[in-house]
Amino acid sequence: IQAFFNSGAQSVLSTLWPIEDTSAKIFMENFYKNYSISNNFSDALYKTKLSFINGYFGQKYRHPYYWSPYVYFYTK
Repeated sequence: IQAFFNSGAQSVLSTLWPIEDTSAKIFMENFYKNYSISNNFSDALYKTKLSFINGYFGQKYRHPYYWSPYVYFYTK
């Protein structure tokens, strides 16, 4: 993460462990859809995780394995 910030990135969305391709695709599509509405990364991440928790993408994806590894880092 620090390398991104040293290169000038203002924020980074990352995962804490390896993730499944299908759930990553669903997560990122929904994340950017939410971001395009709110123009706020933290809000988009919150809404995307909430969609997974509430079963919007199916019962399987309610499990924290699929939505909890995503973390948002930013600099002030």
